Amino acid sequence: MTTQSELAATLQSRKLFQLITEAARTGAPVLDLSNKQLPTLPAEIAQLSKLRWLELSHNHLSTLLPKIFRLTKLEGLTVNNNCLTSLPPDIARLLRLQRLELKDNQLSLLPVEIGALEGLQKLELRNNLLIELPDTLCQLKHLQILELGNNRLQQLPAEFYQLVELNRLGLSDNRLNTIELQHCRQLERLDLSRNPLTALALHHLPKLERLNVSGTRLERLSFSELPNLQRLYLVSNHLKQIPDSIFQVSSLTWLDLSHNELSSLPDRLAHLPKLERLNLSNNQLTDIPSSIMHLQNLEWLDLSNNQMHELPPALFELPHLQRLDISNNKLRLLPNEIAQLSELQRLDLRANQIQAIPESLLQMPGLQRVDLQENPIQQIAFKQLKILL
Repeated sequence: MTTQSELAATLQSRKLFQLITEAARTGAPVLDLSNKQLPTLPAEIAQLSKLRWLELSHNHLSTLLPKIFRLTKLEGLTVNNNCLTSLPPDIARLLRLQRLELKDNQLSLLPVEIGALEGLQKLELRNNLLIELPDTLCQLKHLQILELGNNRLQQLPAEFYQLVELNRLGLSDNRLNTIELQHCRQLERLDLSRNPLTALALHHLPKLERLNVSGTRLERLSFSELPNLQRLYLVSNHLKQIPDSIFQVSSLTWLDLSHNELSSLPDRLAHLPKLERLNLSNNQLTDIPSSIMHLQNLEWLDLSNNQMHELPPALFELPHLQRLDISNNKLRLLPNEIAQLSELQRLDLRANQIQAIPESLLQMPGLQRVDLQENPIQQIAFKQLKILL
């Protein structure tokens, strides 16, 4: 007697057979076999000689059988979220491959033959167990996107600089102590977060736009000739002061220094005139320098979870500020001058020691929401309630 699970498996097998035979009949360029609970690949897949893209994500594949490497016209192969422990050397037969995605598997090594995939543009390997990369990876001269986050890498190949077309590199959550990237001049995005880096020197990267160095052990940071760097994340680095080299990057529009140990800010903050977002939350700041008034493009300022007792007058000279978060500080007074922030939309004052709300707060036409919870406010007029949480 056929069990229910056996019947379901039979039906699934028939559906797969129908999908593959239909793709073979029509010469379909794309076949999606994701989420099919496949433990292995159907033999019929070798018939699909015209296939250009094969999607195998979210299955139970532990290996890629030789039959898949007969599909020599493949340009895209996606095998994310499976159980792969190795990548067969036969991968070298897929010479037209441009995109190879293998994230969320159990790969510990890559075959040296991967260097034969000269047309590869994207290689996705996040969330595996890689301990090293083969030197032949550096032969992928057309590689543009390389994602290696959450592996066990301690170093990059010596010839890594040969990846001259690389524009996105993800290396977060590895074990890198040092890194050299001076020759990757096309690089636009770089993620080095949560590595045990103690020093970082980045120079001559003219196209770099985003850099994440959060959660490291940085003691020295050196930048030069990064003319297009716009976003810099330095979260959770135990910084006691802002590295000097940051003030040389005048192109910055987004700077995140949250969750550090900053107790003061230098006047050189004025050297970052293009800043639109500045996150200084979860530090030990007691004051803000008057030079902040020179950040005339600032739209978003987060000062939450610091030790501030008052708001400096310079803060009210920011004409485009839209969001201001000063929650969890030690403010007792909200000055009337806050009304000078004519474009302010959201104001978070939660968990301070404010006892009264100034009337000027009601004269701010753009203000949409104010959070004053966990303050010892004694009285709130009815007309004030419309903007308060």
